[in-house]
Amino acid sequence: MICNRRRSTIAKLFASELNFIIFKYFNVLMECQRKPIALRRIVRLVIAMFFCSAFVAIEDDLFRLSKNLDIFSSVYRQVSINYVDETDSDKLIKRAVEAMLDELDPYTEYVQDADVEDYRLKYVDTRYGGIGAAIFERDNRLYVSAVYAGYPVAGAGTVAGDEILAIDGKPMFRVSAAEVSHRLRGSEGSRIVLRVRHAADGQLEDVPLIREIVRQPNVTHFELLNHGVGYIKLDKFLEQSSEELKAALEALKVKG
Repeated sequence: MICNRRRSTIAKLFASELNFIIFKYFNVLMECQRKPIALRRIVRLVIAMFFCSAFVAIEDDLFRLSKNLDIFSSVYRQVSINYVDETDSDKLIKRAVEAMLDELDPYTEYVQDADVEDYRLKYVDTRYGGIGAAIFERDNRLYVSAVYAGYPVAGAGTVAGDEILAIDGKPMFRVSAAEVSHRLRGSEGSRIVLRVRHAADGQLEDVPLIREIVRQPNVTHFELLNHGVGYIKLDKFLEQSSEELKAALEALKVKG
């Protein structure tokens, strides 16, 4: 992403300089058609110098970029091969990238491929492919904390308090809630099988489910309190949050 953004900056700089040259000297060229040949040659030479300076600037920038990448690659190679202890290459790269981005601002982040979906759900979009259930971890075991009405897990009879023992045959004991949440998500229409222990009677059941698009609302609750005071809980500020907030306000106005 950084390289692409860098290329984009270079392209914009080059395009901006070209536009400056074209618009500044277009009329001059038109006028020079009626001027002596010597003057026309001088104007053409000046414009050619501007073009050359633009290409030289770009070439110099790309050279510095390539040189810095070579330095980083050389250091990384030497550490990986010659460091006295074993190193984790993934951690080294991750920390190096994070240290680089820390020099920019607090808002530029490095998101690994495995975390993209979680990042989108947290900061970008409220929709994902899933079964419509929230989970929590206790004593290394995973439990259903909430079931969303209208989604697959609700129709299968699973309720809050049921324990998730396995997903697609893989035991979930001592697996983090974040990992289980990641396993529960997937593409719309894909199949998943949960092995659950029901809280009510302790019975075990294999629950086959088909993932659907689940949408988590930004506004999760609103109510009218005493003395005409309205309460709106805005959990997220993502897509459609303004529409949901407006709808909640209108509903509260109707109530009182």
